[in-house]
Amino acid sequence: MECDNSTFLIDKKAKVIDDSIKVPALLFVLSSAGWLVAGTILLLIGSIRLTNPGFLSGCEYFTYGKITDAQQSMWAYGWACNVVFGVCLWVIARLSGRKIASSSILLVAGLFWNLAVTIGVVGIFKGEYTGLSWIAFHPAVNTLLLIAYAMIGVWGIVSFMTRTNRNVFAAQWFILAALLVFPWIFSTASIALSDKMTLGILETVIHSWFVHNYFALFLTPAAVGVAYYLVPKFTGKAISGYSLAPIAFWALIIIAPWGGGEFLLGGPVPMWLQAAGQVSVLLMVIPVGIIVYNIFGSLFCRKKGVCACAIHPFSKFIVFGMLGLIAYTALKGALVFPEINAKLHFTFTTLASEYLGFYAFFSMIMFGGVYFMLPRLLGKDWCSKESILMQFVFSFTGIIMLVFFMLKSGCIQSQYVGQEGNVMQALQGPLRGQILAISLLLISHIMFLGHCLCLIASALCPCKALCHDESKESATVNA
Repeated sequence: MECDNSTFLIDKKAKVIDDSIKVPALLFVLSSAGWLVAGTILLLIGSIRLTNPGFLSGCEYFTYGKITDAQQSMWAYGWACNVVFGVCLWVIARLSGRKIASSSILLVAGLFWNLAVTIGVVGIFKGEYTGLSWIAFHPAVNTLLLIAYAMIGVWGIVSFMTRTNRNVFAAQWFILAALLVFPWIFSTASIALSDKMTLGILETVIHSWFVHNYFALFLTPAAVGVAYYLVPKFTGKAISGYSLAPIAFWALIIIAPWGGGEFLLGGPVPMWLQAAGQVSVLLMVIPVGIIVYNIFGSLFCRKKGVCACAIHPFSKFIVFGMLGLIAYTALKGALVFPEINAKLHFTFTTLASEYLGFYAFFSMIMFGGVYFMLPRLLGKDWCSKESILMQFVFSFTGIIMLVFFMLKSGCIQSQYVGQEGNVMQALQGPLRGQILAISLLLISHIMFLGHCLCLIASALCPCKALCHDESKESATVNA
């Protein structure tokens, strides 16, 4: 219905908190969406180059290696980190019941972070990079990122330590773990990999440990924390089986750091390191199983005869994100078996696993977090939820197709291991399928950026807008 802003009912205390973090959060969200679009364009260019090597071959800045490392860096530090900063710091502030003090410092830190990412991406195109996936920036750029992070992550910790609400929720545990773990794994890997003495297999071991823990101890707890916060908002009731959440949290914290060795199966590294990685990946079924039970048990409960996940339009992102977590855990588990790993490790299957975790799980949940957060920051509801649903359809269709064609490519590649033949010719069909899938993702990401820009523009416009009456939400919705 058409209404003025007075019908968008928000608790006064929550409004004070939202106002304190509004500008930095908007910076993080818009930056993340911009980096996501830019990274997807590079991903599309890289895929086209696999089927048509002559495409942009005359430009030295667009070699396949540079495109791939730049795309992963844009997604890892442009999209993922920015959206974690924006959504997770807002969740921490809401649950802590305390506004963000000196938000101008947070704003400057956000600008500094994105400047450092820009410098890093430019450096990759100029050839000043490590060539290591997910941590390709020059060591000097990593130092700038750590300085910026010190000014960003501290606000989440300060908000928690000075909270007025003495209760501590599962969402806070997971988000704080992510905020504390990132500087540890990133600084350790950056320092170790920048040392000229870290060569050969030692470099590979450190890199594998970082990639594993970036996914398992940064992206995973951040996304899970957001899911634990959003689900009670969507359903109007507490998390199902909430008493099991501490077990999931501590199991994740204890098990995940031992991983990384699964990337090195069959390599010249100690057997205990490989075995630790295998066991760590297989034991991840414990925290993942509990998390999925908590989230699905809440979303698929029946409320007034209707499935709770059908009540809120943004719950679809959480549902798909949890399915992505299940698929990611299953594929990672399959790849730790030596017979399977020997055939599929150096193929597109490994990339399929990474995109399941990064996009199907993490990114989908963060889309839902942004769509839930922005109307509360701006006091305006989304003008067209049908358009948001369309973006969801493009996203889940694109990632399903991308993973499918990557798995198909991996199976084809495995058939050529130790055999003669033109593998690239055999891959032409699946590679073209990947191009189509990435094109759908690009459309989705442009829509996501457009949604954010349109809502901000409508909030700045004095005219009336479509709004949502939050008075219908239950008391459990209040942060």
